[in-house]
Amino acid sequence: MDAVNKHLPKSGDSIVVMVCQREHVFACGVAVARAFPTFTMKTRDVTERNVTVCFVTPGDASPLTGEDVKVLSAAATSIRLSADIVDRPRNEMTCDDLVNLAVKIGKELNVSIKVIRGEELREQGFGGIYGVGKAAETPPALVVLSHLPQGATKTIAWCGKGIMYDTGGFSMKTKTLMPGMKRDCGGAAGILGGFKAAVECGFSENLHAVLCIAENSVGPKATVPDDIHILYSGKSVEINNTDAEGRLVLGDGVAYARKDLQADIVLDMCTLTGAQGVTYWCTPRRAALQQRPMGDLRRVSGSN
Repeated sequence: MDAVNKHLPKSGDSIVVMVCQREHVFACGVAVARAFPTFTMKTRDVTERNVTVCFVTPGDASPLTGEDVKVLSAAATSIRLSADIVDRPRNEMTCDDLVNLAVKIGKELNVSIKVIRGEELREQGFGGIYGVGKAAETPPALVVLSHLPQGATKTIAWCGKGIMYDTGGFSMKTKTLMPGMKRDCGGAAGILGGFKAAVECGFSENLHAVLCIAENSVGPKATVPDDIHILYSGKSVEINNTDAEGRLVLGDGVAYARKDLQADIVLDMCTLTGAQGVTYWCTPRRAALQQRPMGDLRRVSGSN
């Protein structure tokens, strides 16, 4: 999709024509959406424009329905929202900024909102999120958005890793590995965007977005190797690498989803840890997936 953006005129309205199979329309549509980010801090050559996307499906494919267009539009808008979050530098997207954005979206969607922040995390036993983010200028937070429609029979929780910047803490990243760590909030950004799209499209089951937000910074209050934290699950964790912070914040989020939200299905989303890249030979265009045995997944989802 970079080719789409690069070859379009830089000013004026444009039309993108996608020729694809009917079953590929959704994937192509959201790819085009990601090709046009909303965030920029350029001080010149910045103009607003309209980009119209047309789909041509060869053969006897049925035309897109109104519901299809609604889903595509919601997904495209939400993908650009998620992209906007990860594209912004740390001085433009802090813990406070993401918390405020999540609360704003929750109010727009008319869903339940819960925010546990700063010292409240420590007091309520969220040792993972608090331990990772306590040294940052803006306090860590757990934000829970809850969509609870009538007639729901299942409860699903999506947990997102929202590390707004990852220096590595006292186990500090090098000068070549640290740039780009503004994107370590990609899990929470994706969950927030996906939740927004699902609710707008009338998702019929209970759905919770659990955002584990912190900045992994260095300071007088920062966690150091050999510290021991008590997570929300009640388990104690000895820290030997402060750059392994994602599992700590998600540990609290997943435990909250099971203990407090009573979720039947818990999914967590996070940017890939370097160790997993080594283990699974992942490249920048691949993802690692850890899941329960397929039989268990089928029983949970009710599918064959």
